[in-house]
Amino acid sequence: MFCVSFTAACGGSSTRVPARPPVTLQVELVPVASGFASPLDIQQAGDGSGRLFVVEQAGAIKIVQSGNVLGTPYLDISSSVASAAKRDSWDLPFIRTSHRTAVFM
Repeated sequence: MFCVSFTAACGGSSTRVPARPPVTLQVELVPVASGFASPLDIQQAGDGSGRLFVVEQAGAIKIVQSGNVLGTPYLDISSSVASAAKRDSWDLPFIRTSHRTAVFM
């Protein structure tokens, strides 16, 4: 743009740069699993397994694999999560320790 703006002053031609066509973005929402109680966060395992980890407000982290919610949660601290303020601040950070292992922080 700078060079085009000053081409007449630089002795160049006053040819205009053609406008770019607008970018079209299409988004499709596809249900993956259901039956969660107040989900707050979702993360993928990042290990190629296709697993998803869903954080629920009450203190459970559930695993979704191949579209099914596994019966045993990855982590359940619902008995330790007493206040609404603590439940609202859940997050799911993973630290990779190797290509096979992740540590929940």
